Amino acid sequence: MYPNNSTVFYDEFSYKRNIDLREFLENTFISHLLEEVREQCILVLWGDGTMLRAIWEHAEKEIPFLWINFGHKGFLLNHPHWVFPDIPHFQQREYPVLEIKNKGNLIGSAFNDMNLYSPEGKAISLSMSNGFWELKLWGDGVILATPAGSTGHSKSYGWPILPHKSKNLVITPKGNISPQSSKAIEDDHVVHIANSGRKYPIAINIDGEQKYISKYDETLDLEIQKSAKKVTLLIAQNHLQDWDNKVMQEQGFTI
Repeated sequence: MYPNNSTVFYDEFSYKRNIDLREFLENTFISHLLEEVREQCILVLWGDGTMLRAIWEHAEKEIPFLWINFGHKGFLLNHPHWVFPDIPHFQQREYPVLEIKNKGNLIGSAFNDMNLYSPEGKAISLSMSNGFWELKLWGDGVILATPAGSTGHSKSYGWPILPHKSKNLVITPKGNISPQSSKAIEDDHVVHIANSGRKYPIAINIDGEQKYISKYDETLDLEIQKSAKKVTLLIAQNHLQDWDNKVMQEQGFTI
């Protein structure tokens, strides 16, 4: 049992192949670290994929995540040398989570993005609105991303990248025929999406995992909004500027 009833989350495959992670896990330092945090948390060790799995396995607990990067990119994670050997104080940073519903039923929640497309490779017709604007889309699909998620496929689809502290979401048509650009909106807006014209099956991926496929001729009535729940990160306080600079540089912004 770890201090404060905290949980340590890591990948077994990574544990077997990474000596630094293995030594860290077998060191009594972890208990000292969690004692200093002084609150229940989820300690995540490895990289971005492990981070996402930890969010969706433990998000319901609504307790902070302390992420330490032993992987490759580690987009929103602390570097190991920020917390070892000297244990720092930590500051909380909050990130939004999107709830995706169809006809009032929850399909899933997204930390990064919702990806809507035709599994049959058909051009699909969509109507999007939020009470202030209405957008007609005709093409391969659409992605609705948070600031954290706007980085993931930016080079592939040409979306704008949002600074990670932005209070916006970004809507990006995929392989679009019409329109030809993305749209940034405030993150407290509720977005409605419906299919129109010939209603081909539509698949909905949330953070890279397929969560729903509509039937042929089924009318979608999607509602996407920011959840009351948030993902809270613990960042080494004496490295806040380093962390902000790291994240901004990985997003492609010049510091």
